[in-house]
Amino acid sequence: MVFCGIILRRLDTFGGVDLEKPLIGVVSSIEFYQSDIIMPNLERIYVNDDYVQAVEKAGGNPIILPVVSDTCNIERQVQMCDGMVFTGGCDINPRFFNGKSNAKSGFSYLRIDEFQIKVIKKALELDKPSLQEEHIR
Repeated sequence: MVFCGIILRRLDTFGGVDLEKPLIGVVSSIEFYQSDIIMPNLERIYVNDDYVQAVEKAGGNPIILPVVSDTCNIERQVQMCDGMVFTGGCDINPRFFNGKSNAKSGFSYLRIDEFQIKVIKKALELDKPSLQEEHIR
């Protein structure tokens, strides 16, 4: 794994206590729960707890951003955050790069891809400090 840096603003303190911790959006993914007994084909929004704990340990206030499709909701999610953590997930569909799936392509989910790409674009537009996890194969 390769981690790019995250920049958190230095905050004013009063008596050694932060008056306001930066709100850090932790971008979620979708987990597929297969069961014949309880709620078959359930999709759950999730992030690994390590991301939440790391943001908190670094002095931020983590907030999980659920996968949504409405552009206005995505823009509001990003606007309210002081910084972003992109947690990764399944492979990006090759169609976003004018490519085609092949034997090396992993699982991709268009709904997640579209959400995360919109979040990334808005975060860049608003110059939000970000941390991106990348898996290198």
